[in-house]
Amino acid sequence: MRITTTISVLILTISVFFSLFANNPDNNDSYTEKKETLFYNVLYNYGVVSINAGEFELTTNTIDFEGEQCYYFQSESRTNQKWKWLYDINSTRNVISSVSDLQPIKYNQSVEHGKHKTTYSYNFEDDSILIKSFVDGKKHKTELKNNNSIYDALTAVHYVRTLDFNSFNIGDSLEINVLHDTEFLNQKIFFKGIVNLIKEDGQSYECYKFSSIIKNNDIISAIEPAEVWVSTDKRRLPLKIIVKITVGSVEINLMD
Repeated sequence: MRITTTISVLILTISVFFSLFANNPDNNDSYTEKKETLFYNVLYNYGVVSINAGEFELTTNTIDFEGEQCYYFQSESRTNQKWKWLYDINSTRNVISSVSDLQPIKYNQSVEHGKHKTTYSYNFEDDSILIKSFVDGKKHKTELKNNNSIYDALTAVHYVRTLDFNSFNIGDSLEINVLHDTEFLNQKIFFKGIVNLIKEDGQSYECYKFSSIIKNNDIISAIEPAEVWVSTDKRRLPLKIIVKITVGSVEINLMD
């Protein structure tokens, strides 16, 4: 199993978690956060060994698109310089989505690992999704049916942001399908309750805790679910995420 493939799938998983909780507004004033940038470090853990592998950045903004105000979400991940010899991977993802119902309109992703580069461009129509891809020098075109419940990695579960987390009971769950390249990853999210998270600075933060299982994937562990801690304040910041993979785990921490 190539580590570049592992990191690529992890980027998708991280994006899904962050798109769920970043900029999460107060329940009585939906979507008031129009602009924000969050910075994270990415650690790879294997036994007692911990590697500061890379960085992840998520940006939320609003733009004018075809005369309408729309959300513009962007993520960028990059390998730290000292580990490029092991896995040199950089990726960017951006999407324009409707403010009213958060349906994606246009989505693009670009992933570079070493000398290999893949790009995907999605156009979401009322009844279809047109995908144009460029993989290692070869162009492809795919058309999928759109039932208006399909999301890209950055708007996959934004509709959850309108829910009242305080009405959740421990064990409550929901399932979503996330479009990844030209396939779908089924993700199930479980609410684990309200807990206190002690960060590296010694501060304690009250958090909503969630776990998630990714199906249809042979890299991320289906036995030990990923975990995410999200602050219970108005900003709903994702403070920490741990994703178990087939070899070790990846830990993502909010830095700024």
